[in-house]
Amino acid sequence: PNPPLQSPAAALGPEPASAPVPDNVPAGTSASPGPPERPPGRCAPPGLEEALGALGLQGEREYARDIFAEVMVCPALPQMALPSTVTPEMRALVVDWLVQVHVRVPGLAGDTLYLAVHLLDSYLRCSRVRLHRLQLLGMACLFVACKMEECVLPEPASLCLLGAGSFSQAELLRAERRILSRLDFRLHHPGPLLCLELLAALAGSNPQVMLLAAYFLELSLLEVETAGWEPSRCAAAALSLARRVLHVAGSGLEPALYRYGHRGTPDLPSWSLSVLSQRVRNNC
Repeated sequence: PNPPLQSPAAALGPEPASAPVPDNVPAGTSASPGPPERPPGRCAPPGLEEALGALGLQGEREYARDIFAEVMVCPALPQMALPSTVTPEMRALVVDWLVQVHVRVPGLAGDTLYLAVHLLDSYLRCSRVRLHRLQLLGMACLFVACKMEECVLPEPASLCLLGAGSFSQAELLRAERRILSRLDFRLHHPGPLLCLELLAALAGSNPQVMLLAAYFLELSLLEVETAGWEPSRCAAAALSLARRVLHVAGSGLEPALYRYGHRGTPDLPSWSLSVLSQRVRNNC
């Protein structure tokens, strides 16, 4: 049997004393920015249709360029500070707990986890949240992500059990409604996992490289800095780092990977250092 999940509520510590935060945004009012303008179209790379075929999307070859444009130029979240009550360490603690919950719920797709963290970061950038409600917010984001990505939904009662009694089913459903209202139902987001699969197929990466790159990509969820990066940028950095760690010889495609990112080449050295330092902390 799996060991019980440790709730992050105890590790977050007591909430600092402060005046109650007024809920001054009326229901139904959007606090999130409007849909961003799509950047100019980019040419699809050679071998894109074959890469889609390798991912089991043979029937989508007719729309290969549109799929690539939608996924690879998806904009990042605006660079905004976290609420004063939430530190990067607190956010990382809740995200790490969400990763454990995602593993415990059988059958959840990887894209569900990345969408849940994206919704969490989106909410934190447009609303205040009390510290003792951060765990509830994370679980509600995972519940909304399941409704977007999954065919079979987990029961709210089972999610509350994984929360170790930190919130009730009624509170979870209220938090879900608040997320939908604040984000104005803007829930679609092509995550970095699909970008990674496309780039790995284009580069002809072997399963070992893909597995390590997916591991680095999941570690990046803990870093608040990468929340402000385009999904294609995170994916390209994870794939490049995996190829360097495994000393994979360049196939001639890797330098072209960054050309299709939204804002050019990722800052690989700083990102790599951040991921590796987080890996060392986790393994100590």
